[in-house]
Amino acid sequence: RFWEFSNQENVLPFYEATLDQLITLHRLILQPHKDSDCTAYKIAFDVEKFAWEMNYTYKNLFQILCPQTLNEKEEAALQKEFAEIAKTLADLPQVICHRDFHSRNVMIKGENLMLIDFQDARRGPPQYDLVSLVHDSYVTLSEESIKTLIDYYLKNFPEAIEMFGSRKEFMHYFTLQTLQRCFKACGTFAAMLNQRNDRRYLKPLPHTLTKVISALDELKAYPMISQLIKHLELPQ
Repeated sequence: RFWEFSNQENVLPFYEATLDQLITLHRLILQPHKDSDCTAYKIAFDVEKFAWEMNYTYKNLFQILCPQTLNEKEEAALQKEFAEIAKTLADLPQVICHRDFHSRNVMIKGENLMLIDFQDARRGPPQYDLVSLVHDSYVTLSEESIKTLIDYYLKNFPEAIEMFGSRKEFMHYFTLQTLQRCFKACGTFAAMLNQRNDRRYLKPLPHTLTKVISALDELKAYPMISQLIKHLELPQ
């Protein structure tokens, strides 16, 4: 549906309806759920999970697909950055995350939106799903559209700002989550070629890397991750 519109503004109502679904999902954590049997309440993005995702990309993209050799000191510095990011994100306030909340997992059936591929849902920062949608690897939303959608989410889910104390704090961690989430997506695309010999997923890789670079530039941190990407030479 996204590609049916020549003017991106015309697709925003679909995105806003999608965010309504996301807000409903995120609000679940604020409702009584202690007796729920739903697995999503019982598992979470913890330090180990976030670190695993970062190392998944390191292995598949920077060691297998486009090999780079780090010395012992560089390897230690990289793992320190991964651990810092993982610890910071794991300590953030949590909601119920879909975990793979991008355009290909939002189906339109009649006039209704239907979410699919939610089997990995778990507790995690609200920024995780929001990043997945507005920094989607499969479509290119304009900066104006991204701002409009973030504004819509925060206006209709003010509890998110309350969790972080201010919009500024929410957006700081949104940028850090953009770095982690998009970095992980790059690893998934590389793994598709490494493990399944499927080259189709190389197409969104450069676009997703630009998201990582932009987040790194904004954060002005994590020099080892920046070094990896600077020396990355993607296959044709």
